[in-house]
Amino acid sequence: MKTTAPPATPATRTAWEARLPFFYGWVIVAVAFLLSLMGSGLNWVAMGVFAVPMQEDTGWSRAALFSALGLRTYISAIASPFIGRYFDHRHGARLLSIGSGALMSLNLALISQVQSEWQFVLLFGGVGGLVSAGQNGQVAAIVPKWFVRRRSSAMAVATTGVGLAALVLPAVFSFFITAFGWRGAWTAVAVVTFVVAGLPALFIRRQPEDVGLLPDGGAAPDAANPRPRFREEASFTVTEAFRTRSAWLVLVATSFITLYSAGLPASLPAMLQDLGQPRDLAVLGLTIYGVGSVFGRWVWAGPSARYHVRWVMLAVTLYCALLTPTLPWLPPGIALAYPFFLGIGIGGNASIGQLVWPGYFGRAHLGAITGVARLPNALLGGVSATVLALSFDTFHDYGPALWLMSACGIVAVLAFLAAPPVAPPHRAATSTEARASQPPAG
Repeated sequence: MKTTAPPATPATRTAWEARLPFFYGWVIVAVAFLLSLMGSGLNWVAMGVFAVPMQEDTGWSRAALFSALGLRTYISAIASPFIGRYFDHRHGARLLSIGSGALMSLNLALISQVQSEWQFVLLFGGVGGLVSAGQNGQVAAIVPKWFVRRRSSAMAVATTGVGLAALVLPAVFSFFITAFGWRGAWTAVAVVTFVVAGLPALFIRRQPEDVGLLPDGGAAPDAANPRPRFREEASFTVTEAFRTRSAWLVLVATSFITLYSAGLPASLPAMLQDLGQPRDLAVLGLTIYGVGSVFGRWVWAGPSARYHVRWVMLAVTLYCALLTPTLPWLPPGIALAYPFFLGIGIGGNASIGQLVWPGYFGRAHLGAITGVARLPNALLGGVSATVLALSFDTFHDYGPALWLMSACGIVAVLAFLAAPPVAPPHRAATSTEARASQPPAG
């Protein structure tokens, strides 16, 4: 159905964001890139670099240090359904991200002063998990509101920060530790976090209509062009979405995907070393994974611009399910190729996975919908690395865990097959809903 957008108000017609020589949506993408870079860097990258020097200096147990990472993941996930709805408010996303960035920097600076394990777990895990929830949802909830036709390319750029975190931040964090010690390094990371993920949040805007624009760079109606016509992208409220069978099947699929996508990258160095690779080459495997992860976002972006996200997610998930259990079979000479090809798959899952919810249910209420979805995603993703470790401790073999993860991928494939796009809700579109092209039919 073709409709016209609501008239632009004088405030939005004169917004400076609408007068730039380029589409402001790419500013949003740049901010999301920085948030994803630091978000990933403050989780498994930071712990991977800081754990050993902290343990050597304090004598704290490795288990206690990494338990803070698990707590951080779960606290953030539990808070997400309550915080997610505020991403759909006009100023909610910007205020949440600015406040979270400032509090995160303060929290990291306080970590430099901890004197016991429980203090570190409380600050990094508990407080860090709570304040990170205000930034973790920005990529999934805000970027798709600014793009429809170019959504796949925008998301590929925005999520590239996750892959680059594995390439860039280990060296940066290691330099800080060498130069300042682990305590001073946490303070340095606090400053970097404020500059990279706090200050850029000032430029976040909820959606293009708020500044007199339309998705993908179109101009809102004005006196000279009062009735531009375009197709409407139907949007569901969170209640309407989860009244459909497809929403629950998509939730199952995306949650089962995290069982391998969350734990495998962080476990790669240990797995490669246990399978016979020298330590230096095993650590190099994480960098190789990062290269594949960045590359994979663009491998899958092209198909996602042509086909409904359901089919692209089905393809990339099947690819990961078939690849995941092959590592123990590979001869040592080619085992380092595994992280690269795994990165292509998991990088695709990470990027295209952000397109699933807007592809099925539109963009107007995306913050609330993705906020609900992040909780079960994190619950399964949080045990991923533990499953791999238990497999090795119990069987001296990663095979059982890898086959379990492969089976979860197959379940996700079947769930996507059973989750066709759904008809739009029978109601008039609101002024906050999208006014752009429908995604291709499934």
